[in-house]
Amino acid sequence: MLPRNQAEPRREISAFAKGSAVADGRSEGGCRQWSYNLFHMVALSANGSRLIVRSSLTELLPVVADNLIAWWKGLLIQPLAANQGLSAPHFWQLKFALDRKGEPSDDRVALLWNRALGGIQRPLGARVLNDVLGRMRVDKGKRLDLAALGLLRLALNDLYETQGKGRPMEAALDPALQNNVAYVMGNLLALHDGLQYTTFRVAGEQQPNTTVADRFYPLLMSSPAAGEVLMTKLGRAHLRKLRNLKGGRSLAGYFDSQIAEVTARIRARLPSIFCLQDKAHFALGFYHQKAFRPKKQATPDGKPVDDIPVEEFLVADQPAGGGEQVAPNDNSFFEEMEQ
Repeated sequence: MLPRNQAEPRREISAFAKGSAVADGRSEGGCRQWSYNLFHMVALSANGSRLIVRSSLTELLPVVADNLIAWWKGLLIQPLAANQGLSAPHFWQLKFALDRKGEPSDDRVALLWNRALGGIQRPLGARVLNDVLGRMRVDKGKRLDLAALGLLRLALNDLYETQGKGRPMEAALDPALQNNVAYVMGNLLALHDGLQYTTFRVAGEQQPNTTVADRFYPLLMSSPAAGEVLMTKLGRAHLRKLRNLKGGRSLAGYFDSQIAEVTARIRARLPSIFCLQDKAHFALGFYHQKAFRPKKQATPDGKPVDDIPVEEFLVADQPAGGGEQVAPNDNSFFEEMEQ
């Protein structure tokens, strides 16, 4: 708890915790004007009549503030809506990314707090990565959920930082990963999903209950080589149908060229399985392609394509939040600091 006479640091820390510091463009250097008070945090658990110290943190207040800024920046992700900027989730939303009821185990919550306050010295690691991917496999809404995707991005970047290899994942579509097979496979699935949606829409038919993404997302994540063959076969059928529809030839040409371009990046033979980090790349690649908004351009037959696919890439009837999520009524750690 900060001293009552330290009102300005209390407000600043609370702003950083809510992500408004990133939105306001405040820099880490601005925190250095504070007096060098120490920040203390300890996590305890009870064992009979004894208290056990699970983790503790003692750090200079400006360092903690810098860690919080880096935490929220690391959680940023490009929203699906074309007119929105980068977005960071609330802390309570991260709990739903780890557990269906928003009640992850205490050790997982402690991991989040330690990473937020302690910085990269307290990395999230493979445990959080595995938990988020597990939710995405069984809950299709989580595949488009900003909290889950932001946490996935941060956990993946933590692994690369601690292992000393790889490069940081960006918040939006990353051209530098065009040779990453898992990331490209995620891009490819998003394109095939958009192709199916567009085909049924142009045909004036009701969207199928099971989309391409619903059908192949878990399969491609676990067995990419087998899933790619089946997805490509279905994609050819959608292209043939779209070309024969009134007004569909230009759109078919657009998707055909995009799918061919992305497929050409898969130069190596697809692996039979993806490792944990590859699965995270696949999930982010799928979402990044979904959220990508190309500039106006012309299709191969010369007809203009007006911001394709602003609507075509969105899975309209699929909830983006993975079901109803209700913010908890209890005050968060940083809301208590304001009181």
